[in-house]
Amino acid sequence: MRIRTIRIHPAEGWNREQVLALAKALESGIDHPVARAIATIPESVEMAIRSQASRIRNRRWIPGAGIEAQYLKDAGKSVDPLIVRLGPPDWVGANGRAKLPTQDAPGHLHTLAIGDTLLAEFETSESLRPDIDALFHELNGMGIQSTILTGDPNPRIPAFKGVSIRFGLKPHDKGEILGIAADRGEEPMFVGDGINDLPAMTRAPASIAIQDSSAPLTLSNATAILRGASPLPLAQAIRISRRIHRTLQSNLVFAACYNTVGIGIAAAGHLHPVAAALVMVISSLTVTWRAARSTAR
Repeated sequence: MRIRTIRIHPAEGWNREQVLALAKALESGIDHPVARAIATIPESVEMAIRSQASRIRNRRWIPGAGIEAQYLKDAGKSVDPLIVRLGPPDWVGANGRAKLPTQDAPGHLHTLAIGDTLLAEFETSESLRPDIDALFHELNGMGIQSTILTGDPNPRIPAFKGVSIRFGLKPHDKGEILGIAADRGEEPMFVGDGINDLPAMTRAPASIAIQDSSAPLTLSNATAILRGASPLPLAQAIRISRRIHRTLQSNLVFAACYNTVGIGIAAAGHLHPVAAALVMVISSLTVTWRAARSTAR
C-alpha cells in the first residue's frame, strides 16, 4: 500500500499552518509512509517548523503506533513539558474528535494532539501498488500461498484469489508469524517496505525490500532489493530461480552419470587419454550451456 493523498483537518482554534508546522517538525527525519506524505505537502512553513522544533524534546518513534515527544509551551523556558503525539486516534486518545468532519471519513486518520488537546487530524488515502493483482495471480498459478500482513486494524484491501489477510498486527507480531513458519520447516519469504517490517525481515529466511519506498534500515536488512514501484518482477525472479534450481539438479545428475561411466571405461583401458580430454571439454561446455540457457529464457 502507498499513501496517495493527505488532507488536514485542524481543530477549532488552530489553523492549517500551525498544525502542519508541528507535524513536520515531529516527523522530520522519520522514514515512514505517513512521515514522507506529510513532508511532501508543498506549503512553505519553514520558519514555523523551526519555531516548533525548538519546543520539541526527547522525540521517539514507537513501532506500530506513532511519534511521541515532550513539548514546551514556551520555548527555552524551564516549564513542565506536555506530551505531543501524532498517530492513530486510539493511541493518541485526544478529546474533541467528534467536532471534526472526519468521523465518517473514507481514509485513514492520524491524530495530532498535545496532552488531551486535539490539534488536528490528518486523513490519508492509500492505493495498492501497480500490478499487485497480477502478482498474486502469478504466485497462485505457481502454487505459492500468499498472505498479507498489515498493522491496519481495518484494511481496505480487495479480496484476491488464494490470498489470506491478517490485520491489526504489531511489528513483533509479523516477526513471530514468520518465525513460527520457519520453525515448522517452511521457507517463507517476506516482502515489505516499511520500518515496521524490520522484525519480519530479520526472522524470515529470505526478505525483499521495495526500493522506491523503503527506509534505509529496511533496505540494509533485506536479502534482496526490488527496484521500481511494481512488485510484478518478483514473480519472474521466482520463476527464474526455480528454473536455475532444476538445471543445477539435472547438471549434477548428468555429471555424476558421465563421470561414473567415463571412469569405468577408462579403468577398463578402452578410452584413449586424448579422447577422454575431448569428452571432458564437451561435458563442461554442455553443463555451462545448460546453465546459461536457464537464465536466458
